[in-house]
Amino acid sequence: MKKAATIFFIICLLTTFSEKSHSQQGYSLKCFQAEISQLIHNIKFSIVTVSSKSTHSYTIDKNDGLISLLWNDIEEKKGEISIVGSGIIYNEEGYIITKSSTLANFEEIKVTLSDRREFEAEYIGTDEFTGLAIIKINADNLKPAVFGNSDKLPLYSIVLIIGNSMGISPAASFGLINSITEQKLFIVSAPITPGVSGAGMFNLEGKLVGIISAQLTPTDDMLNQDFLCSLPQNGIVLAGNQVKQITDEIIRMRHEQKGWLGIDVDLDSLAKGKIVISRVVSGSPACLL
Repeated sequence: MKKAATIFFIICLLTTFSEKSHSQQGYSLKCFQAEISQLIHNIKFSIVTVSSKSTHSYTIDKNDGLISLLWNDIEEKKGEISIVGSGIIYNEEGYIITKSSTLANFEEIKVTLSDRREFEAEYIGTDEFTGLAIIKINADNLKPAVFGNSDKLPLYSIVLIIGNSMGISPAASFGLINSITEQKLFIVSAPITPGVSGAGMFNLEGKLVGIISAQLTPTDDMLNQDFLCSLPQNGIVLAGNQVKQITDEIIRMRHEQKGWLGIDVDLDSLAKGKIVISRVVSGSPACLL
């Protein structure tokens, strides 16, 4: 009888310990979920959707391929092209970081904030080497992204990518840094879908450490098509420190007044190896020389 009671006590103890361990594990997962949700919530106010529109001309043959010798029945029409991408609020003055691919041949740029407010944006400039583009809106109550030190981001770091994905913003996904190139570019494994170009890459502290630049995908001749479709996507990411440096430079160049002398030069004189001034603009700096 005592032996049976002892065994029953051990079973009850093990059951209680197992339930407690399972309860603690569930509590930890709930805490982790809450932290991730709060992290995304804090970051999303710095994420914007950037959309641009442009028009292109094309012709259609009303004869449906039949050649008419009496008249030319061709009609010229115009179509509209819309591109949607991601952007990051840089500062409270309304400067926004995005990618030039989002603004290709733009005629109109609009920015949609996380609170659904829409603004027309002014184009500021583009860095041709990286494709980083800067636009500006006039809005209040903006929440700029907080930059982290991308130079201290170690290999195989877990990162959070937040931007516009297939028209849904903010869209979040996790990635892993697989490589860091000599040019300080990050190669990250993460879902890279249309619209993610220009999205932000954040560390687990919620600080911006990079901007998604492009998608890196193996070619068809490297792998069979079925395996290619099942591969995780890889993205090329511009390091945050480089992004900040380029952004500051573009903004600075916009505010600086370009120098001018105020003279017209005779082009024929240049061919003879001389410079002959044909006219001095009234009120220009050349008048003071």
